[in-house]
Amino acid sequence: MEVWHLTFSTDGRFPLFTDEEMRRRAIRKLVAIAGGELLLYSIVDDHLHLVVLCAAVRKGRICSALLR
Repeated sequence: MEVWHLTFSTDGRFPLFTDEEMRRRAIRKLVAIAGGELLLYSIVDDHLHLVVLCAAVRKGRICSALLR
């Protein structure tokens, strides 16, 4: 297992989530997808940082699931 820092951002510097409810739903989904592999996260206006502890294959699956 390795520690991975993943960043997801929007094109054009638009906010990822328009309100608090959307942010909360996103966090619930993030926890459902990454679960115990999620070490920390940060939502910063137009981008999201994740730090996960997992194998490279699992990292790819987490990224794919989050992008969907």
